[in-house]
Amino acid sequence: MSIRRELRQPAFRIVFYSLCVMCLMLMLMMRLNVALVEKFEQGQRALAGGDLLLDSNRQPEPADRWTTLAREEGLSFSESYEFSTMAAVEDRPAVQDPESALPEFQLVSVKAVDQHYPLAGDLDVETRGSASNNGDAGERQSSGPPPGEIYLARTLFERLGIELGSKIRIGRQVFEVGGRLLSEPDPSFRIVGAAPRVLMNFADVPSTGVILPGSRYEYELNMSGTTERLNAFEAAATPMMGASDELEWANSREGTLSRAWERSSAFLALAALATILITLVSLQLALELYVMQQQRIVALQRTLGMTSDVLLRDYLAKLGMGLLLALTFGWAASLGLERGLFALLGEQVDLPASPLFGWWMLLPAGVVVFVCLFQWYPQLRSLLQAPPASLLRQSEDGSVASSKAGRLWTLVGYALLVVALALYLGSTLLVVVVMALFLVPLLLAALLFLLARLAARMLSGDRHVIYPGTWRSALANILRRPWWVIPQTAALGGTFGLLLTVFLIRTELITQWTTQLPDDAPNHFLINIAPFERADLESLIQDTAKTLQPMYPLIRGRLAEINGEDVKTTVSKEKDVNALNRELNLTWAADLPESNKVVEGEWWSEPYEPQAEEGIVRVSVESLLAQQLDLAVGDGLVFDIGSERLPAVVGSIRSVDWTSLKPNFYIIFEPGALEAFTPSYITSFRVDDDRSAALLSTINRNYPTVSILELGPLISRIQVLLKQVGQGLELLLAIVIAAAALVVVVVMLREAPVRAHETALMQALGLDPTSLRSTQRCEFFFIGCASGLLAMVLSQTASLVLQIKVFDMDPTVYWQYWLLLPAGLGLVIALYASFNLRSAMRQQPAAVLK
Repeated sequence: MSIRRELRQPAFRIVFYSLCVMCLMLMLMMRLNVALVEKFEQGQRALAGGDLLLDSNRQPEPADRWTTLAREEGLSFSESYEFSTMAAVEDRPAVQDPESALPEFQLVSVKAVDQHYPLAGDLDVETRGSASNNGDAGERQSSGPPPGEIYLARTLFERLGIELGSKIRIGRQVFEVGGRLLSEPDPSFRIVGAAPRVLMNFADVPSTGVILPGSRYEYELNMSGTTERLNAFEAAATPMMGASDELEWANSREGTLSRAWERSSAFLALAALATILITLVSLQLALELYVMQQQRIVALQRTLGMTSDVLLRDYLAKLGMGLLLALTFGWAASLGLERGLFALLGEQVDLPASPLFGWWMLLPAGVVVFVCLFQWYPQLRSLLQAPPASLLRQSEDGSVASSKAGRLWTLVGYALLVVALALYLGSTLLVVVVMALFLVPLLLAALLFLLARLAARMLSGDRHVIYPGTWRSALANILRRPWWVIPQTAALGGTFGLLLTVFLIRTELITQWTTQLPDDAPNHFLINIAPFERADLESLIQDTAKTLQPMYPLIRGRLAEINGEDVKTTVSKEKDVNALNRELNLTWAADLPESNKVVEGEWWSEPYEPQAEEGIVRVSVESLLAQQLDLAVGDGLVFDIGSERLPAVVGSIRSVDWTSLKPNFYIIFEPGALEAFTPSYITSFRVDDDRSAALLSTINRNYPTVSILELGPLISRIQVLLKQVGQGLELLLAIVIAAAALVVVVVMLREAPVRAHETALMQALGLDPTSLRSTQRCEFFFIGCASGLLAMVLSQTASLVLQIKVFDMDPTVYWQYWLLLPAGLGLVIALYASFNLRSAMRQQPAAVLK
């Protein structure tokens, strides 16, 4: 049968258009999913310098051990050394006044990179050419410095009094300063031993003579490639790794971006799931309308001798052709819309275009198969097997009840859909919660209907209660047709419940990203502050900076014992606790830091007083470290600090927000507990860009031993990425809104023939058309209010569960929507119904009743 001829039929057009819109939305949703995933992965690779990092504090043996393996697995890679050493100015003329002389030596952190650096991200360097052309803008480099040249951090230029082209000695080798390093793709923020960065060529390391047997340095191998090849490298390298070797994936790094990615991934799954279920609702309603309008035709065909099997094949052929055309339309239209949106929005989203074809197409295709097998087939089967006489005696709603086998088949389909989506999206809890939003509305709508009926009876029996006849007639019409109103309210309530859930979660995500990196977030760290410099430096920063964090003391120490046993024997090797392989940064504080929260025990409220004989002090331990070491409040610890041993007891366990860009610590002692040790201090502060140069210049000049870590470039990159991804989430929300609007449209299309018949009958009995339209507007207002209340109950419950269990957020109750949503949705549904049903209600009664 020709698909063109079928499209002339209004009933088939509704189903076909619903299919096209469903495929378009699903395809566009998956394309945006792919683009957002790629954007985040690009951001993580840029900040990590690659996909997989192998880090070691010793030279590989043999030297090409890891690079040979990476080459065998087909990976791109870049080698680097990182070490601390002294840099000396070679060509500065002598000065007459010794007090004004700048230092000739400076401790620096050297990173020696090969010709493949950087594998990912941008290396921003100001060279002599870019400085003359662009001021301080710098230019992006495709590789590190050439042999014989070095790039220096900005702070070194003023601290050493040098400029581009100056000569700097590192070890036995003299280098020319070829560039001012503005930002690097894989910055290292080490609190202890931090020093200004120097970037040199990997080939120049031997000539410096700095790295000798027994020297302290780090070897890094950054790798990029497909996930399969990276996994193969990890599997091959893990058995050969020693205690000092560590593999780290870019997407496993803790920080603002990694947490944002985890939550965004969950939101992508939520938006995709909501779109799937809402489009399934619209298709179900469209198919019911199609079946209703085919009843008389099928009855006549059966009367003329056509068998149900022949009719079933005919209908399946038509719908199958419609599905194929809809998938093709969805693929082409989603491709055009994606490219058009990205071109229109430009740098606001800056998302990579999705490929023409990919694995993501399996999800829309799978939903289409589900629609065919578990939604359409049972209803068509029931329609074609019903006796012709019963089809001609059309019921008020015109629907054909599915058989028990058909209903069971549909339930089996939804159970399989839950399992498939849970496996596909990787979150069983998320799927279960959203499927509950899809299935529970029917029960809640029935409950609301019973409450409305009870209220109507109570009001009708109370003579003192007076309400207009229009409202009374509307409520009576609703209560007279439960089989029609309950599914309609459930469909609208479930749809808008899903939409509101997506909207609320998206709003919380954007809000949390904004608060994680607020405008006053620290953009500089100061490290290695001597005790005698603390007061003057604090006063200097307070006069210029917008915000200043407290100055925390730092003591280096190693955890030696847990409850009287050596820590190496207490903690199994399988746990691989990195904190046990190095010295920890210990501090003390009277007040709980802003980004910390006590989860077990209590924070000390009294000053330190050594206990009678042992002198045991209290410490607060970070929650993740406590979990890795199986620590609890009251456990005993022993720390090695220099040549001293200090016993302590766990007084509290804290959760720490490591994304706050403020000084945070694994171990905090109570005040006075470390008085016997001399600390250095650390702090962070926020200073505006137009005032930072003068402040940093003063610090460099007056406090030459203080190390400055600039976080501005990193913060800017993260903020830009989060803003662009936030714009992508807005596009996903727009798709869900469009899917919800489709449900409303299909509901009104189902209403049109019923309302036309009802209006014609009432007009034939002498009722005024104006009062009929007013009654129907009130009726839809009641249905919209009930749907809005149902949506609010569902979305509030679902958002609380998702915020706590899936998105790791603080739960929020949205009181403002409890009145706004029911009233607003009631008005919208009433106005849209009045506009959409005008033509159906203006038909001549004789033509409708004929």
